[in-house]
Amino acid sequence: MSIEDPFAVFERHDAKREELREAAKRLGPVDEPSWFWSHIANDKSMPAELRALALIELVRRHVVAGQTTVSTFAQLLDGAPWLGEDDVIVATEITGKVPVQSSQDDTVAVISLPGHRDTIYLVISGSHSAAEIEAAMRGKSREPRIGSALIQQIAFSVGD
Repeated sequence: MSIEDPFAVFERHDAKREELREAAKRLGPVDEPSWFWSHIANDKSMPAELRALALIELVRRHVVAGQTTVSTFAQLLDGAPWLGEDDVIVATEITGKVPVQSSQDDTVAVISLPGHRDTIYLVISGSHSAAEIEAAMRGKSREPRIGSALIQQIAFSVGD
């Protein structure tokens, strides 16, 4: 029995969630271009959960906490057509189990992914609104303050 190339699993429209998660575990060192993931995430013909897991891999493999700016993140997302108006919220009161820590000078962005089952948490340097972050992620912000802000922490909430 041969094992399917993990990248090929992500390109299949019929890939099941468990197959995708197993394929993600088998990915080697980062040598693929970031557009491999953004192309899948931005393809409306792909199932939502596949698009969400592609976004998680894009961030996991191509965004470096403490080094990647919001502007660079936006370039990786390539327009983020999957991003809905209410898919970015700013956590102003953090209670319970939140997978990131922040100071009062930072912004915790909670990003709902296609299918609304999985979430990416980003701690972004500075104070920003959800609308500013959303515009920046789409590459539509002209505000240098958000574009130059660093993504300081990254975490994921992946539903089962």
